[in-house]
Amino acid sequence: MNNVVIRGLSGKLGQLVILSDGHLRTRPDVSKRVWSERQREHLSRFEQAKAYARTVMADPALHAKYAAKAARSHGLGVWQLAIADFFHPPRILSVMPDPNCGEQGSRVVIRAVDDFQVAGAEVTIGSDTGLLEQGAAAVDPATGSWVYTLAGDLPRGVDIRITVTVADLPGNRTEKTVSCVF
Repeated sequence: MNNVVIRGLSGKLGQLVILSDGHLRTRPDVSKRVWSERQREHLSRFEQAKAYARTVMADPALHAKYAAKAARSHGLGVWQLAIADFFHPPRILSVMPDPNCGEQGSRVVIRAVDDFQVAGAEVTIGSDTGLLEQGAAAVDPATGSWVYTLAGDLPRGVDIRITVTVADLPGNRTEKTVSCVF
């Protein structure tokens, strides 16, 4: 049924679902539906996303960050942006050690992106003998890249593994490892 009076509205009214185009539908009964394992996992993730969105709505500072982007988005609100951000982990585009990397003070530059904001980057440097160094990278305001500065010299002629982990505001983490010999 198409109802001119309720066109533009949407939501639930008892057992009716009101669609924004003015159509009414009866609410589907999903109580006896058998969900597959993947569907149950997705429903669980969606519940986690909604919990994160509630956190964003309750935290004034976090809400302001999402509201600023929502103002630039076409038709998306803070709630929708928070849920979308929860489902999209950050991506690491590149991990670039300095050519003279391995010496104290040399840098590892990380380019990472997220649909909303990369919240942090951690660097772990190791070899076959174990952990050599680890710490947080800092964002370079001029380039938007993340930069980790080596605190000490790394051993020469040894296969070094640099593992970078980036996180976004909901806590999604992405990891990338590069190997090099200095």
